[in-house]
Amino acid sequence: MNEKKLMKVTVPCQFYISDMDIHDRALPSHILQKFQDAAVIHASAIGAGYDDLIADDRIWVVTKIRYTIIEQVPENIPLNITTWPQPKGTMDFCRDYLITDKDGKTLIKGTSKWCITNVKTRRLVRARDFDYLNGNGIYCLDKNYEDPYFNLRPFDFSSLEPVLVHQVRYTDLDHNMHMNNTNFASLSIDSIENIEQYVVQEMQVNFLCECRYKDTIKTYVKKNNELEYEVMGVKNDGIISFHTFMRLKHI
Repeated sequence: MNEKKLMKVTVPCQFYISDMDIHDRALPSHILQKFQDAAVIHASAIGAGYDDLIADDRIWVVTKIRYTIIEQVPENIPLNITTWPQPKGTMDFCRDYLITDKDGKTLIKGTSKWCITNVKTRRLVRARDFDYLNGNGIYCLDKNYEDPYFNLRPFDFSSLEPVLVHQVRYTDLDHNMHMNNTNFASLSIDSIENIEQYVVQEMQVNFLCECRYKDTIKTYVKKNNELEYEVMGVKNDGIISFHTFMRLKHI
């Protein structure tokens, strides 16, 4: 009989000078990279890594991600990142993250939502048709958020001028030949006027349509109030690629 295993892992994490902005605060894209790296390590350990899925023509696709800064992370200090999957939904798979100091104090919390897509048929794989650890995994039931996501509705951008126009570069791509999801966080903050006067306290990115090499993305900004913004990225064909919510704090 296979032994049941708790599907939760803690791995070392550290933020270096290259992870920081001009104010020595962790860049949003680099926070998401730490999440992504931890998820890759753990997914492989529980039989759900890239190689495990691609053998059956499947890949993970992230649809939403959110993080909240509890306390700014220090530079060049050993930290930990803990990650675990939530119980499966009908079609989606959720995963939470905690970045903590050596004493276990939470500095950043986050969550993400994923689905599995068949790369040949382009159809979603039902959660019941996939199991971690061949069904021998035990879920950690801790949740970072009771209400995990903001309800983002596309806003009318027809009368707005684009803030940025970005053509997807080779260095933007991941091994699925899509623009890596962490790069949308950079496009989002670069779209905010006077962003150098702020730090991002909370961010949610909804990934709505993949972007490929040499696709062009135009960003549009909606200011909800002095410290809350939404950014949408729109491809040349008019399809919305991503929708970001940000809560900022004055430096």
